[in-house]
Amino acid sequence: MLFCILDLKIYTVIFLFVYLVLQFGFTTIFVAAFPLAPLLALLNNIIEIRLDAYKFVTQWRRPLASRAKDIGKLFVCVFVMCACYF
Repeated sequence: MLFCILDLKIYTVIFLFVYLVLQFGFTTIFVAAFPLAPLLALLNNIIEIRLDAYKFVTQWRRPLASRAKDIGKLFVCVFVMCACYF
């Protein structure tokens, strides 16, 4: 049997953080206009967790671990978004 396992180059941790920060921002901005936005965001995250788990288990190689000090510039973005809403 021959397995075709892809490298994990396009799916980096920074991509995940950027996606979650954008989703958090849009959800908090548009919650007044569309109250179901947080529920839809939760459902989207649950489905995406399941799909990502399937991809990690079956289609991609195991990523090499690397140490990071923090999430970098995204911390400032999340801090500013949270400070503006509270």
